[in-house]
Amino acid sequence: ERRPAVETAHRVRQRISGVFVYAIACGIAETDPAAIIKDALQPVRRGRQPAVVDLEDLKTLLNDAEAIPAHPQTRLALRLLALTAIRSGEVRRAHVGEFEGLDGDNPLWCIPAERMKMSRDFWVPLSRQAVDVVRVAASTAGPAGLLFPSQRHAHKPISENAMGYLLNRAGYHGRHVPHGFRASFSTIMNERHPEDSKIIDFMLAHKPKGTVEAAYNRAM
Repeated sequence: ERRPAVETAHRVRQRISGVFVYAIACGIAETDPAAIIKDALQPVRRGRQPAVVDLEDLKTLLNDAEAIPAHPQTRLALRLLALTAIRSGEVRRAHVGEFEGLDGDNPLWCIPAERMKMSRDFWVPLSRQAVDVVRVAASTAGPAGLLFPSQRHAHKPISENAMGYLLNRAGYHGRHVPHGFRASFSTIMNERHPEDSKIIDFMLAHKPKGTVEAAYNRAM
């Protein structure tokens, strides 16, 4: 809490509580001491995800992140995240077989509907830089076909915290998180092309809605 890492404190308490609940079920413990401190923790305050929304500052952020020693898969995943503005979970779980036309004029990333929680697949046009990232990552992909496999378990994607830790080590703790690239994209594009706000919102994979758009577009 003092770091501050209130949400992490809550998650740690939940993990500890889970251990004791299992122990109680197995007959090797009688109480869950982690349960009684739940209400003593500071509440988690939900709000806008911290994000750098100025283009020049964003360029600096990316350069700073590139200068930090990191596992190649984590570095590549962060690059693809910044280049596509897709949710970090979709980037982490990307499969090699979802990319097509990398050698052509219209390279695409097809994210399955079930992963996007949509009624149909979601197609992401790829820039030349994104194609380069995919090619390099695919050359070291694990046997399960994951573009960014975990170092410890090749059948699992990299940790949901890997990219966040990289940004923290680069000096952006509390200033920018992986999910913040979506706000960066929305804000910068809406400032430059306000007439295309509906297209920009669609590129973020959701239908235009007042509260949703406001959560990402800091230009409003």
